[in-house]
Amino acid sequence: PIVQPVVQPVVVQPVFQPICPPVDFPKSNATILPDPHNCTAFYICSNGVAHHLACPSELQFNNNLKVCDWPENVNCLDNGSGDILNLI
Repeated sequence: PIVQPVVQPVVVQPVFQPICPPVDFPKSNATILPDPHNCTAFYICSNGVAHHLACPSELQFNNNLKVCDWPENVNCLDNGSGDILNLI
């Protein structure tokens, strides 16, 4: 007899993809967006394409300043659910 392997479906969670402007304006300024699921990551948009980047170790993305910063200056909390909480 021939045994057929059982193939189990794999559920893939959709990846967040920010909507970037089609063209950077002004040309010298890229659009920078926070990652809504990770305090330590952000997106840089270039010509309509989002590039996912991570802050260096121990730093978090500060959306007000558009830089990686110390956690105490960012007020962002990863609650472990895949979503982040921005504290006021």
